[in-house]
Amino acid sequence: MPMRRKTCTTRTIATPRSIRVAVLAAVVGLVVPYGSTTAHSSPPVAEISYFLHVRKPARVCAGSQLKLAASLQREISQPLPWGGMMNAMDSVGVTAKVADPGVLGPAESLEVTGWDQSSPPEAVFTFAAKKPGLTTITFDADIAHMSEVAGEVHWPGVLTVAPVTREVRVVNCHYKVLVASTWDFPESQLTLTSIFLGAELRFNGDELAAGASATAAVTWGTNKRVSGPCSFTQTIDPSTASLSGEIDESGIVRIKVTWSSSTAHNVSSCPSAGSSAPVTPTPDPITIEMAPGASVKNWSATQTLGFLGRSQAGWADYEIFVVTDEK
Repeated sequence: MPMRRKTCTTRTIATPRSIRVAVLAAVVGLVVPYGSTTAHSSPPVAEISYFLHVRKPARVCAGSQLKLAASLQREISQPLPWGGMMNAMDSVGVTAKVADPGVLGPAESLEVTGWDQSSPPEAVFTFAAKKPGLTTITFDADIAHMSEVAGEVHWPGVLTVAPVTREVRVVNCHYKVLVASTWDFPESQLTLTSIFLGAELRFNGDELAAGASATAAVTWGTNKRVSGPCSFTQTIDPSTASLSGEIDESGIVRIKVTWSSSTAHNVSSCPSAGSSAPVTPTPDPITIEMAPGASVKNWSATQTLGFLGRSQAGWADYEIFVVTDEK
């Protein structure tokens, strides 16, 4: 028995034998002479199904555009050795309705699937992603007034197609990251700080799953400490920090910041005291997580610094700003 789709329209033609032979010949593209001995004694009925095809959209960046193509598929199924066939239909109107036009727009639009085979038989829709959020688009094809012809038999009844709904998530994709870290060494009255400003992390539309990366310049600072008649200054060379991020299917953003090692020098104001050998301060990496749709987040978390042969706990303050791209 031919398979039937649950979400599409299926019609069956039952005709006298001579007309059914003509229908089958037209469907499979064969010419069977009337009365030919190759004709089946009891040819099966023709079965035609219709359904809309729309791909599942990837997450889309706020401020960008989403393009989706919808095609109306006609499937002709025959329980014959050479099978049936499937093709897309042109000149069919398809309507797209957005559940939340505040997230994605326009609220409703109509496109046509090609024209007389002069263009691909699909309706291409363009939507504007306005702000982070989750919404749905429902596509509906109208072929109620279309008259199908199979051989010499006109298709009976009103043709309808089951609507198709696709979920769309709009996310922020461009962030500016600021990090300031501080470590105190009470026993030596020493404070170290590292800071970078304006590191920008940008995700790119359909490549969100691949993540994004950036590099920032890090500047260091220290205080001056006094020991007897002499003062000591810790100077630290500039270094870099690498940022990498990802957006998961739910829209949560995770950004990892990894610092490279730097070189520190302890210089005395007294020539007789000399200077210590260079040391290497190395901060531990940190990971920032943001909920979907967040615009600005502030964090203050512990961060460990490897310095002077031991680990010192400190604090890192983070600020993540969403950058609105001008279009």
